[in-house]
Parts: sequence; structure tokens; C-alpha cells
Amino acid sequence: MKRKEVVSLVLLILVLGLGFWQYKNRKYTDKRSRIMLDTIVEISVSSQHKDILPIIEKGFTLVEHYEQKFSEYRDSSLVWTINHSNGHPVDIDAETYELLKYAEQLYKDTDGAFDVTVGTVVNAWDFDNKKVPTETELAEALKYVGFDKIKYNEKEIIVPAGTKLTFGAIAKGYILDRVAEELAKEDIVCGYITTRSSYRSFGAERRIQRVGIQHPRKLNELVSILKLKEQAIGTSGDYQRYFEIDDVRYHHILNAKTGKPVRDVFSVTVIAGNAFIADGLSTAVFVMEPQKAIDYIKSVDNCEAVIYHQDGEEIIALKTLGMKDLLEDEK
Repeated sequence: MKRKEVVSLVLLILVLGLGFWQYKNRKYTDKRSRIMLDTIVEISVSSQHKDILPIIEKGFTLVEHYEQKFSEYRDSSLVWTINHSNGHPVDIDAETYELLKYAEQLYKDTDGAFDVTVGTVVNAWDFDNKKVPTETELAEALKYVGFDKIKYNEKEIIVPAGTKLTFGAIAKGYILDRVAEELAKEDIVCGYITTRSSYRSFGAERRIQRVGIQHPRKLNELVSILKLKEQAIGTSGDYQRYFEIDDVRYHHILNAKTGKPVRDVFSVTVIAGNAFIADGLSTAVFVMEPQKAIDYIKSVDNCEAVIYHQDGEEIIALKTLGMKDLLEDEK
């Protein structure tokens, strides 16, 4: 065989080998979004198989299951049953117990500023109609707030009449984790599930992801981009649900001790090993004094944070040391 023929044969083998490798390692990706959890939920999945949609639909089915369970607005949910139990015991499961344990931890860590029993105060604020409650209305609502008012164990919970639970600050992250864990069991390469405030990746192949952080005052811009591989994100911002009267912004992140929106903190982003932790910490940190909040995050294993807050006339970004390495293109 001539040299030219040998070279041609080698090239043919290489081309065929490359083609076979590409065939064996091909990936198909699909991404869908749906309005759920009072926000937009997006699920993306990559697989070596074309039939990805059933996997994504399984994820949305799981989201619906947990929304039905933890929503305080659906009259068939467990939380609704608890909130209307008038002090009678209600049976709970291991998942609800897990949420309660974490809620209690954050309540203690923030000296009561974070509190899932703040439901009566949340109801006193009418964000749809831009209604600010009076001091008298707030004082009345605050009578029912206090995690130490409830009693619970692994089997049941007793919530006094008038006290209302709301898991809005921690349930989204918990749900994202459960969905991610279930979809990771499927024949996939990688994927993610995200809302406007939480993000969780899953799958054996963890690619570097660049996730944008919303600018707290320029809603069509990003203030920075995070470079992530295996971490989850939780973000709380005063721009997510709010109204303004006489240039005063009233937003939905309330200090449970005062019943009022937190002032001078605009946005908090927390990076953690799972979305449950990141989601809860982003709200808990938001209601704390910024420097105290950063010191608190430093005491939590495998967590980083950035807090955008008002300092005089400037918006200051207060970061943990590790967060500085994850941020790029910061404005």
C-alpha cells in the first residue's frame, strides 16, 4: 500500500472514530418554563436521549405537588390546614418537620427578625392595592407573631388561633432541591431548575454556569455574574414585590419584630451547597444589619454572600472573601 493510501486510510479511521465518539456522546437539551410558586419556574435538562420532555414534565409535576402542600393560599394544602386549626393538633410529615426545624434555627440566629409565623403581618400589607397598614393594624397583627408560640415535634404541630405560618422564604429552595434530586435519578447528563430568586443544578456532569445577579435599581441590567459549578443560589431583593408612595419603597421582605419592610438593604445573594439553605439564608441575612449579616455567613460552612445596601449616597457591595472569587463583570 502506497504512502498516500496509508495516510488516507488513517484519516478515514480518525474521521470514523470521531464520528462514532460524537454519536456516542451526543447531547440533546430542552428547556421549559411555567408560572408556578407565584413566579416563573424554569427547568432545563440535557441527555443523550431525545425524549427529554417527560423528564421535564416530571419536574413540574413535583413542583405542583409541593406547592399544593406548602402554599398558605390553597384551602386543600397542609399549611392552610395548620393555619386554620384554631389551636388543635395537626399531623405533619418528615418534610414539614424539616422546614420547621430550619425555620426555628433561622429564627434563633436572627434574634427573631426572621420568623415563619409572620403570616398575619404579611396579610396586613396589601401589595396589590398599595395599602400601608396603620400602626394600630400592625400592632394587632404582631400579637400573633413569634415562633416560640407554636409547639411541634416530628408527628404534629399546634399553632394557636390567629397565628399564621408562611413558608415563602424557605419553601422554594426546598422544592428546588427535591426536584433536582429526583431528576438526577433519570438518564440525564446535567440540568438545572430555577426561579427568579433560586437556582439549583443537578446531574453527574456539573458544567461551569454563569448566572446573573439582578441590578437592584436597574431592572433591565445585571449588577454582576456568578461563576458556579455545583453550588445553589438564593437571592432576596426589595425589587421583587413592592410599591412606592411619595418616593418611599414598601417591599415584601418584612422584619418580623417590627412588621415593616427592611430599609437600606436592596439585595442579598447567598451561595450554598443546596437551594434550601441558600433560600433561607438570603432572607435571614436581608433582615439583619449588613456587617452583622456578613459575619454570620462566615460562620456557616460552605456559604458565601454579597449584600447590596445603602451607605450614605452610595450602594455598597459587602462580600464574603469567597464570594469575591465567584463574581465577575461587577458594576
